Amino acid sequence: MSLRPVASRSPLSAYERQAEDLLAAHRAGDPAAIDLFHSRHPRFLDEKIKWRPKFMPASEIRNAALSLDDARLTVARFYEFADWATLAAYVERVAQDGPFFEFESAVEAVVNGDLPMLEDALRRNPGLIGERSSRLCFFDPPVIDTGENPDRYNPEGTHGHATPLHQAALAGHGAVVRLLVERGARLDIRDTVWNQTPLGWALHGGKTTIADYLRSAGATG
Repeated sequence: MSLRPVASRSPLSAYERQAEDLLAAHRAGDPAAIDLFHSRHPRFLDEKIKWRPKFMPASEIRNAALSLDDARLTVARFYEFADWATLAAYVERVAQDGPFFEFESAVEAVVNGDLPMLEDALRRNPGLIGERSSRLCFFDPPVIDTGENPDRYNPEGTHGHATPLHQAALAGHGAVVRLLVERGARLDIRDTVWNQTPLGWALHGGKTTIADYLRSAGATG
């Protein structure tokens, strides 16, 4: 099976169908489903380096007794959310018109390389260029009692913990990178997991043309 990201404003039922399909594929021994559980379900991840899969044979994951709740959690983690409840809360919020939906739509445009959609979003709200996601992902520290998280990571899209410029640079969307830079996106900002700038992400992804452009725009490090 191949789990493909759904649109940001999809109903929770769309994610539920993906969880059901994932569980069915695991029970059928599908290698892609087994790999997804291995790379996303906390049962199969390192306790200290929480993003790294444990060194274990695929047969152990294939033979594991997994439930629909396990599949839901794995799907939520595929989208970089902490758990299914966090994903459900996101779905509820993004269904409503307002700043949250505007920002997430702009992020989706960056991820998909949809320049017209991003340009339209920035025309309507230029302040989006400096916004950060309020998603709570599974790399985040716990939320404190007030509900605020002073050390919140900034996950945007499925690579997470970065800015839209990081995301566009890694994906190789040159026109989007240029637009973000022209609108004032910071070149020196670092992601909160690997401590890399957008230039570092471009180099990591082998996007040399974008890396050269970022350097010409003043990016270093």
